[in-house]
Amino acid sequence: MTENEKRNKAKLIFDFVFIFIGFLAFVSFILAIGFYLNPVQLEILNYISDVIVILFIAQELLRIVFVKNRYEFLFERWFELSMVVLLLLHLFFPDGIYSIITLFMPRVEIKHISLFYVAIISVAIIFVFLIKSLRYNHLIAKIKLHPGAIFSLSFLIVIISGALALSLPRATPPTYSIRFIDALFTSTSAVCVTGLTTIDITTSFTLLGKFIILILIQIGGLGVMTLTTFFAIVFAGGLSVKVRVMLKDMLSQESVVEVWRLLFRIFSLTIIIEIIGAFILYFSIGGDLFNFNKSLFYECCFHSVSAFCNAGFSLYSDGFINNAVTNNYSYLSVIMILIVLGGLGFTTLVNFGILFKYKTDKRPFSLKFSLMSKIIVFSTIILIVVGSILI
Repeated sequence: MTENEKRNKAKLIFDFVFIFIGFLAFVSFILAIGFYLNPVQLEILNYISDVIVILFIAQELLRIVFVKNRYEFLFERWFELSMVVLLLLHLFFPDGIYSIITLFMPRVEIKHISLFYVAIISVAIIFVFLIKSLRYNHLIAKIKLHPGAIFSLSFLIVIISGALALSLPRATPPTYSIRFIDALFTSTSAVCVTGLTTIDITTSFTLLGKFIILILIQIGGLGVMTLTTFFAIVFAGGLSVKVRVMLKDMLSQESVVEVWRLLFRIFSLTIIIEIIGAFILYFSIGGDLFNFNKSLFYECCFHSVSAFCNAGFSLYSDGFINNAVTNNYSYLSVIMILIVLGGLGFTTLVNFGILFKYKTDKRPFSLKFSLMSKIIVFSTIILIVVGSILI
């Protein structure tokens, strides 16, 4: 067996081990956050978490032995190796990590800290698994499907995954058992940002369930392909030419080079607008920074994301007829602005951001829009004004 064959065989073995680690991490994460565990089950889960960490560290370090160019390997796998260092600290100084958690959450029970800790370790491993998987994005180019079909299939996978997540025991109150059809409907409505529900999400879901709905809304607002491609570009070193062209067709951009810039603007612009909206909502409803109300701020974050993504979900059982906001004009005004900004679309918002420029010859301020942006902005203004008058 030649040296190259040995390296390829070793790499294949390590890849299979890593897939196994990813599967264990995913199962551990679901058990930690989604199920009510007794002390014995929690202890077993902690042991499994330690096994996952040891296997991950071992296979990452052994990879260095079998690579041809170690310096190039260390440079390309900086993220995975950084995680190895952090997980080594976890193995040698577990009490220190627990102390840090109790420092920020002094009233939390040891059982909950253990669950939280296992969840963090599992998420770290899963995240590394996803990043490493994105390095094989060239395989997407071999899929003989239309970009629209891939986009639709991605949404279907997210919807089913969301329904299963909403069916977890800890996603709903102990006294309430959700039907799968209701979980599936809620997941579909959140991903497709319609706002329709067959149940009251305020009383039917716990904080975990509401957070899952929030994530589904955000995924639906950003678009599955846009979100995954953004992380592929940032962490996995770029995309194949065919995938870039496919994404270009989906986003209707004139230049493939502009795809990366557009993705970055989409992601960053969305997060910035939603965070600013959440803080303004928080202050407008009476919150302050000195006596920070975490539950109220989370509620504002949920409504900010829901408004910007045009999802129509609310954490109030009676919607915005609720006494807390029905006469709060500043709160409702922020919600309306977020809805309009989200409705304009990412390309128009990016157009706003990059075309507010002064001319180099010092002539008066000039604002330039693409034809599509002009149509969208003027149509939105006309529809809002005329609709308001008619109502």
